[in-house]
Amino acid sequence: MHVEERIRQSARRASRHLGSNAVAYAALFFALTGSAVAAKPLITGADIKDESIEAVDIKDGSIIGPEIADKGISSGKLAHGSIIGPEIAANAIESAHVASDSLTGDDIDESTLDLGGATEVSLAALAGTACTTFDGTAGAVQILTTPDNTIELSCAPDLSAAKLVGHPGNVTCFDGFQAPGKCVAQVDFWNAGTKQASGPLSVSVDPSDWETVGDTCSGASLASGGKCSVLLSFTAEFAWQSASTWVTVQADPGGMATTLVQGRAIE
Repeated sequence: MHVEERIRQSARRASRHLGSNAVAYAALFFALTGSAVAAKPLITGADIKDESIEAVDIKDGSIIGPEIADKGISSGKLAHGSIIGPEIAANAIESAHVASDSLTGDDIDESTLDLGGATEVSLAALAGTACTTFDGTAGAVQILTTPDNTIELSCAPDLSAAKLVGHPGNVTCFDGFQAPGKCVAQVDFWNAGTKQASGPLSVSVDPSDWETVGDTCSGASLASGGKCSVLLSFTAEFAWQSASTWVTVQADPGGMATTLVQGRAIE
């Protein structure tokens, strides 16, 4: 057999062997060399140049809470009115975040209010309820609506309730009075209430040159229209001598009444 023919036969046998075992040889090659073609890994932040991605490159709705750093979005980046109730966490807004007088009754759930044990009442129910005026007399709540629709509550005197009143006692000693001598002033107080009797009265007289010589008021309870008196005496040592004092009565109910008493001796 010629040499060329033997070479051709050897080549055909080698070709058939490789064709039948190509996969096995490839596996053996990778196993021996440790080389393999791996899938390309995902792109990470390190593969992206800073500031190279713009808003148009990002799909709408693809960035959610976990992808946003804490405090990464400031108020200047939010559209006005774009954040509503469902986007706000419970207890996330405190009083310091709310503008003064920006909340109205419609914005507040009444069931969330803590009245501290107080009973919720309507304005209509308050009208006519008992109150005390600045001078200590009994009154009734009045509700007024101003022209600008502001509601005002006031405590107006209750005319049916007990109310102590008095009038100034003004005493001038008569002509021909010879010093030393005395003049007497009578100060009257009464209950101006149309229905209610007063409580027991107490009487006080400011220190002065006047002396209390009679008193039907202390401890008395005055019915509606009832009256009592306090008698004061002033001793004049010389002509034109004068003196004054305040007499105060008070009771509960009834309030307080004060009267100025003045006197002067003349020739």
